[in-house]
Amino acid sequence: MTRSVASLTSLVLAGLLLGTITTAPALASADSTAARYTTTHLTTGRPTTGRPTTSVTCPAPPAAPLHRIPGRSGRKVALTFDDGPSPTSTRQILAILARNHLAATFFVTGAEATAHPDLVRAIVAEGSLVGNHTYHHYQPGAGGAFDRLPRSVIRSEVDSTTRAIVAAGAPAPCFFRAPGGRDSGVTMRAVIRSEGMTMINWTYDPRDWAAPHKASPSYQRHIVAYATGTSSHAIVLDHDGPDRAYRGNTVAALQSIINYYRQHGYTFTDPVGRPLGSR
Repeated sequence: MTRSVASLTSLVLAGLLLGTITTAPALASADSTAARYTTTHLTTGRPTTGRPTTSVTCPAPPAAPLHRIPGRSGRKVALTFDDGPSPTSTRQILAILARNHLAATFFVTGAEATAHPDLVRAIVAEGSLVGNHTYHHYQPGAGGAFDRLPRSVIRSEVDSTTRAIVAAGAPAPCFFRAPGGRDSGVTMRAVIRSEGMTMINWTYDPRDWAAPHKASPSYQRHIVAYATGTSSHAIVLDHDGPDRAYRGNTVAALQSIINYYRQHGYTFTDPVGRPLGSR
């Protein structure tokens, strides 16, 4: 029996009151680290009491989430990876990107960033970007509905993740991706824009998260086929996490995805079209 979003919202709030769900995890080290950073509104440069950040310039958030890279000129592609970082697949993906002198955008969860801060630092060290993908990756209800949760829960999930990212040694993120790509909620959009982040969805979803939990050459071909296409400004969704998941098929497919876009004259960029990977 499918639970309604309203009933699941009630469960989330009840969990908050009982302490069974933590939206503001105990990050003593995170808070002490974050306190060393200047808090700056990333779109105006004005001091604020908002989220911690290192020196980073974020693009002004557009009114709507991005499903493709903005603009019309040239061919561009943004490689993105969700749900990590993972000790196995994230390092493998970073190694492939490094061999190709490329970088990507990793939308990490706060829980995985807290568990693996060394991997967050490794992502940044390799020239890639770290985005915010919420702390617990809640997807209440059939089909997912993070964007329908109460404002307080959404903000806590987002802020806790940003603090975990900064505590790990990365800049506060410029980009946010909702669990399941659910981006229509007015409240969630307002929260993300107030944090100075751009909401990123995707152009191509190869459903690598549904791949078999073992090596599958046929599914690897599926991933390549559905991660590529004719869009001239594509955002590609793949997954390097969560830690418990097998992502070997994504890793195995990545080089072929890169080859396709290179052979078709694409520039590899971040989700708003800024060049990445000149390593």
